[in-house]
Parts: sequence; structure tokens; C-alpha cells
Amino acid sequence: TDGSFEENNVYTDWASIGLVAGNVSDSVKNNILNYLSAHNTVSSVQTDNERRVMALLALNQNPYSFHGSDFVTPIVHSFDGTQIGDAHLDNDDIFGLIVLPSAGYTTNDEIISKTISFVISAQLPNGSWNNSVDMTSASIQALSQFSSFTGVNSSLTSAGNYIANAQSNDGGW
Repeated sequence: TDGSFEENNVYTDWASIGLVAGNVSDSVKNNILNYLSAHNTVSSVQTDNERRVMALLALNQNPYSFHGSDFVTPIVHSFDGTQIGDAHLDNDDIFGLIVLPSAGYTTNDEIISKTISFVISAQLPNGSWNNSVDMTSASIQALSQFSSFTGVNSSLTSAGNYIANAQSNDGGW
């Protein structure tokens, strides 16, 4: 009734993306927007901000200025010249590559070119990221926007092979 999914920002952000892709009604979108507006806190965890940017963009909202909160700038400010956010994680870099192009950044921007290189360097010899179908799939989504960037196509091929080989006989992973 409050517009959330399980009264949880994580599920609400992800559900927003899926529902909008499925052309959900305006009343559902409005309920979600009301919830997001009431839970409009920028996080110190970049994956939270990146997920929120994805949700806001899906809902056709400005992630630089959503009810007074800017969710993009903290992501950009967490870039250390090599990668985004926590140096021990690569999902914040992968999600950063998903959202920053929609927020106006291109391969001409150092944050994008260096983060692409960082994400490619984090790929394991088996073609995965973190031995995870989930993170490898997200990496494919992120990197596929940059196929003209050196090393991306071979990285995508290796990742695709990992995904194909990880699939179970029943069709799941």
C-alpha cells in the first residue's frame, strides 16, 4: 500500500525497473514514485545509488535531482582514477557502467574508459566475474554498450561462453 515491495528499497528499485519494462499502469508507477520520494536518501554504498539511478531512469525521473537528491554525483565522486567505489568489489563498477552512459557519460570520459578497463581486468580466466552467472550477466549488459572499446568484444565472447557452459540441463543456472 505504500508503493514498496516488501517495504524494502532494494526490491522496490529492482521491481520498478521490471514493472516499467512491462508497461505497468500509471497508478502503480505513481505509488512507486511516492515510496521512492519518501525514501530518498543517498547512500554511502555506491551499488545502492546505482540501483536507484536505474530505477529512476526507468521511471523517467532525473537521477541528478530527484526530490532534492542527486544519486549520480556520489557515484562519480567515488571514482579513484581506476575504478568506482569499493576497491574490493567489481559490482559497483559494473553497475556504474550500466547507469553512467544514461547519465551523460561516454568513453571520452576517463571514468568510463578506466572503469571499462577495470571491469575487463576483473574477469576470471573462465570468462566469469566472481564465478557468478548473475555478475557475469550484468557485466555483459554493461560492457555490450562499449563494443568498440579495445578488449570488450573478446571479454564478451568469453563471458558468453561461461554463461552457456554454466547452464544446467533443466535450463536454469
